[in-house]
Amino acid sequence: MRGLRRSVRKRIRWGFIIVAVQMFLLCLCGGTVKRTTIKKYEEVLAEKELILAAAERMAYITTKPVRAGELFTEENVEKRYVLSEQDADTLKVEAIGSVAGVDLPAGVILNTSVCNGEKYGASERKCTFQGVLFTDCFDAYDAVDVRIRYGNGENYCVLRKKRLLPTEKEGGCCFILSEAEQLMISGAEFDTEKYKGAELYLVGIPNEWEEEEALSMFLPSEQVMLQLRELDGNYEAFSEKGLELRKALEARLSEHIRRQKDGVL
Repeated sequence: MRGLRRSVRKRIRWGFIIVAVQMFLLCLCGGTVKRTTIKKYEEVLAEKELILAAAERMAYITTKPVRAGELFTEENVEKRYVLSEQDADTLKVEAIGSVAGVDLPAGVILNTSVCNGEKYGASERKCTFQGVLFTDCFDAYDAVDVRIRYGNGENYCVLRKKRLLPTEKEGGCCFILSEAEQLMISGAEFDTEKYKGAELYLVGIPNEWEEEEALSMFLPSEQVMLQLRELDGNYEAFSEKGLELRKALEARLSEHIRRQKDGVL
C-alpha cells in the first residue's frame, strides 16, 4: 500500500514537471514568435513610413468643380499636403491665375496636364459685349467661336475658341481678349453698324481641342488692319492682299445695299 502511494506521488510529481516544462517551452516559443513578429512589423512599418514620406506632396487641389476655361482662384483651389504617387515635377507649383484646360470635379490634384492655359497676358482684358446673338444658348465657360454674318450671306470667323465668362448683364457675353482680339471684335461691331443686316453671333464648339483652324477669317476695315500690323507684324493675312480682299468685300456689301434700295432683292 505504501509503495502504491509512493508510485502515485511520483507520477504526480513527474506530471507537474512535464507540465512545467511544456509551459516553459510554450512561453519561450511565444516570446520568440512575438519578438520575430514585432521585428517584422517594425520593418514593414518603417518601409511604409518611407513610402508615405516619399509620396507626400505640397500641391493644389480643387475645392469645388471647375469648368474648362475657368480661372483657378483661392475660391476654387487650395494648397495642402497630399499623398500622391505622381511625379512631383508634374504637379502645378503655382495654380492661382492659371486656366483649367478640362472640366474638373472637386478633390482633384492639379498637375500641368489639366492646367491648359497660362496666366492671362499683360494686354488681355475682360470685355463684355451686347448685341451678340445666341448668348442665351450657352453656359458660362463654354467654348465658342464669334462669327459675323453679312446681309448678302457672307460669313466669317472673328474670334476662335473663346471661353464665355459669367456676366450679370442679360443678353451680354464676356470674354478675356488680347489687344489684337479687341481690335478684331471692334472692327466686326463697326461692320454691324455700317452694313444693314450684318450681325454677330456665337457658335458652340463640341470638342474644342480637336477643332481645326477656321478658314473663313474675318477681315476688318483698313484702319483696323493697319493697327493690327503695327501691333504685330506676324498678321500675314492683313498684308496688301488682305487689304484688297477687304476692299472687294466692301464693294460687294455696298452693291448688295444698293440693290436692296432699288428693290432688286
